[in-house]
Amino acid sequence: MTENGDDHKEVRDIANRKWQGLELEGGGEASDVDGSADSAVTVEIGWGRGEQTRMRYLMKYMGDEPLKKGESITDVVYRVFMMMKRLEILRDEAYCQLIRQTTNNRSENPDSTGRGWRMFIILTSFFDCSSVLKPYLMKHLIEVANDSRRPFHGTAQQCIANLNKTFKYGGRKFLLSSAEILEISKGKTIKRQTYLIPGGHKKVVNTTSVTVVEDVIKELCSDLNIRSPSEQQEFVLCAVLENAHGDVHYVKNDEYLLDIASELEHKKTGYNFHLRRAVWLHPLRLDSALYIDCMYYQILPDYQTGLLVSPQNNGHFSASTLDDIAKLAAYVYLGNEEFRQLAIDERMVVSMLPQTALLSRIVTADMWVERVERKLRSMDTAISVAHARAAFLEIVEKWPSFGALFYRVLSSTEHDREIAETVISVNRAGLRLLSGDNYRTLAEYALSALLEKWN
Repeated sequence: MTENGDDHKEVRDIANRKWQGLELEGGGEASDVDGSADSAVTVEIGWGRGEQTRMRYLMKYMGDEPLKKGESITDVVYRVFMMMKRLEILRDEAYCQLIRQTTNNRSENPDSTGRGWRMFIILTSFFDCSSVLKPYLMKHLIEVANDSRRPFHGTAQQCIANLNKTFKYGGRKFLLSSAEILEISKGKTIKRQTYLIPGGHKKVVNTTSVTVVEDVIKELCSDLNIRSPSEQQEFVLCAVLENAHGDVHYVKNDEYLLDIASELEHKKTGYNFHLRRAVWLHPLRLDSALYIDCMYYQILPDYQTGLLVSPQNNGHFSASTLDDIAKLAAYVYLGNEEFRQLAIDERMVVSMLPQTALLSRIVTADMWVERVERKLRSMDTAISVAHARAAFLEIVEKWPSFGALFYRVLSSTEHDREIAETVISVNRAGLRLLSGDNYRTLAEYALSALLEKWN
């Protein structure tokens, strides 16, 4: 491999690609790194040519050996990553060398030991070690972490946390970005990541290299006064992309947050992380203003589009449903600080009703204004905004479609007959097939019947 800028460009081009990518394929067989002409990596970086050659990339990172012309700290870290991915046995050797370098480091470079600990932070985020080495590696980290007199005891504590996460979740999947490597090398190991909660609320969470989705969900749920692990599992984190379609990607609980961020940033895709409730097995709890806001603003859009309430077969709503809709509209009015200062008119009432209710020719917009005003006269209009939103939730919680996920089916067939656009509604009660125009129920299947059929 040449020593010009091209081979360093090759290493940098690997940045942010998943481990399963082309450049990092291959198992742990010795033949993968035997120095053959086809092995672009190990011609230069094989660790079988003596200790000095094997360790030079670690020494370069620590500042104990000079970088080549055009070579950067990022290049060095990527080379170490590639070696440790190619042969698992090299992971133990790298950790053994770092133990030695962070125990009795006699380098003349004053930053050498600190850089050794920074490399520890990086590697423990990605790689585990053998069961043979694990007790010795943990012993070294614990001894330093438990001695507050040692200068890097805090870093050792982070390395322990990193390693435990790696054994539990398998380690980071995407290579660190150049910016992340430089930040860690400077001792900055925390990213202040913003997460959005329905209702326009934002929460900044200190996100480390090994923070997984589950960690963030737990912290955000704690703010919502949700302490039960089983109830926390009903929430998910999703990445909403800043593209023309506003695509929503639900992420798994065991995914690393910075892996997700690295992948999206590599694709130059803007994004925001949002907390959402995906399962509704636990009943609503109205003991937290933030919780009420979160639930209210997640449900409100489905209510306004008409997905939560279905008309009868004749296309009209029953008298009791019409009464509920009028009451809900009154609570939407009281739950909006701006609305409360204004008189209700036809334009305003449209935003407070399900769209499907406006399709009726029997109850017009001006009639809805009258119905909502009548409801307001029978209510305590001095209640707080939070109280009004809670009352709204208590009503819709009783509706059959409450807590449902909706999937729009653009086309389908039944017995060779093409069916127009439909919507599938799925919740704890079962599955309902809705018409695509006014969300009238076409068919419904109880959850127990579906489970029995599938089993």
